[in-house]
Amino acid sequence: MLATLGALVGSLVSYLIAARRFSGKIETTEARDLWAESASIRRWSERRIEALEQRVVALEKENTELRAGIA
Repeated sequence: MLATLGALVGSLVSYLIAARRFSGKIETTEARDLWAESASIRRWSERRIEALEQRVVALEKENTELRAGIA
């Protein structure tokens, strides 16, 4: 009886620990720091992509105008 109760309590504790660990929540300082850093990198990347897209549009327009001048 005592062994069965011990196994049951042990299983319950293991489940609760695993549920907390794999819940997807950010609990540790290190995880929070990494999440903040990755968010910062994503924002920087989005701004850089937008700037490069604008540059591509400008260069395509310039290229079209230069080709028109050659013909």
